[in-house]
Amino acid sequence: MRDAIADEDDDAAEFADDNLGPTGLGLLTLGLFIGGRYSDDQRFRDTSYDLAVAFTVNLGYTAALKAITRRERPKGSNDKSFPSGHASNAFALASVADAHYGKQVGLPAYIAASLIGLSRLRKNAHWLSDVVGGAALGHIVGRAVVRQNDEPLETQMISLGGRVGVMPSIGPGFKGIIMGVNF
Repeated sequence: MRDAIADEDDDAAEFADDNLGPTGLGLLTLGLFIGGRYSDDQRFRDTSYDLAVAFTVNLGYTAALKAITRRERPKGSNDKSFPSGHASNAFALASVADAHYGKQVGLPAYIAASLIGLSRLRKNAHWLSDVVGGAALGHIVGRAVVRQNDEPLETQMISLGGRVGVMPSIGPGFKGIIMGVNF
């Protein structure tokens, strides 16, 4: 798969690598958040807030998983390959856009997120499983943070007889995942 997809000279992949990573998407999210604070459109205000929360939460989970897994990149440049931060951020934002505006905005956002993920494979910066894992993480985070009318979406709650939460835990001498259930 890697040999069939990778092309480190791909200009579009280079653009995505340089502009659509955590810094580029973070600046876009910040701009939308600031714009949302000045907007009279409540849906845009809610969306911009959820985009900022999704981006921030996703950064934390992505960094934690990279520290826990320590997977080497295809080119061997470092051990921060899993999950793809570009893909997880893009899918987190696409999921929020889809939840607030439906497929009219969500579909183009998911296509853009998929192209960002593909760019990571083209640049030979990630394994396919890194991109798929990042996309799944981003989608879960994006859907989990969406709120409407200051309440979580009912369809977004994972129910096992109560609320379920999962988070990474990293500290001196330990790495793991904490799961909690509220009754």
